[in-house]
Amino acid sequence: MTVFPKPIALNDRNMLEIVRRVAKDSANIIWTQHSKQRMHERKITSSQVIKVLLRGAITESVYQTPAGDWKCTMSHVIASDEISVALAVRWDASNLVVIITVY
Repeated sequence: MTVFPKPIALNDRNMLEIVRRVAKDSANIIWTQHSKQRMHERKITSSQVIKVLLRGAITESVYQTPAGDWKCTMSHVIASDEISVALAVRWDASNLVVIITVY
């Protein structure tokens, strides 16, 4: 597992690099209950979400929330369907990607 130091600021390029490295190991991905529910409703699999993280592009730029989290939305076309993933990177003892919602 690659641990990145907590950045002062992130841009889309840095965020993309971090997400791709962290998502290589699915143990580093946290699925919120909301994301699981939306995936079920929309018939999107965890494998598809991981493909978005590994191969997708940032479609809503990275921003920092007042709580200090870094969030963005990534999208990728899989089997002629565009799948988008809203996510956050959690900076604590280890870097984790938190899946917020999927559409």
